[in-house]
Amino acid sequence: MNKLILIFLCSFTLSTISAEKIQTIVACVGDSITWGMTIKNRSENSYPKQLGLLLGESYHIRNYGSNGATCIRSTPENTRYIKRPVYDASLKASADIVVIMLGANDSKPFHWDKTAYLADYSKLIKDYRKVNSKAKIYLCLPVSSFTQLLGPWDCNEGNLSMARILLKQLAKEQDCELIDTFSPLANEKYFSPDGVHPNKLGATQIAQTVYRHIKLND
Repeated sequence: MNKLILIFLCSFTLSTISAEKIQTIVACVGDSITWGMTIKNRSENSYPKQLGLLLGESYHIRNYGSNGATCIRSTPENTRYIKRPVYDASLKASADIVVIMLGANDSKPFHWDKTAYLADYSKLIKDYRKVNSKAKIYLCLPVSSFTQLLGPWDCNEGNLSMARILLKQLAKEQDCELIDTFSPLANEKYFSPDGVHPNKLGATQIAQTVYRHIKLND
């Protein structure tokens, strides 16, 4: 009887481990846009959550968005993505797929430095490849900013435009997949009243766009 119980427990454990291995881990790395800022019921309507519903049970989606985070590592320490707890958590995940969307906070005139943005984004890509050399890295073009605020601490569309150019260059240099999440959100209707954060409809657009790219390379 004890032998039968032991055999059952071993079989159950092995089947559980196999099920976990089958799942493809997707790390969604980013700022408040990834986190789901301003989206009502963001835990269900953020783009990573919607992406998970599209991809299905064979994928495990993890939201590593962090409000106010920058890619540039010379910005004030509390703004740097690499100083946020989610950064360490995202590395520990050793994800099979890493989707990065950073640039909104970097575009603020007080932070912006195109040379640092390119160099530090490259370092971030290498960080994820160190923990999983086979990981597929996707770079998302920063979405538009429709804000009417033009201060040094506000997202700047001119700098975002430059960031998109730099990411196209970086994707080629680092052999990453580029996702155009900019074009599908070219209309202000996809944004919350602040003009910076996509609303639920905008998050849907992002999720669908990312989904298509992942499935294309599946």
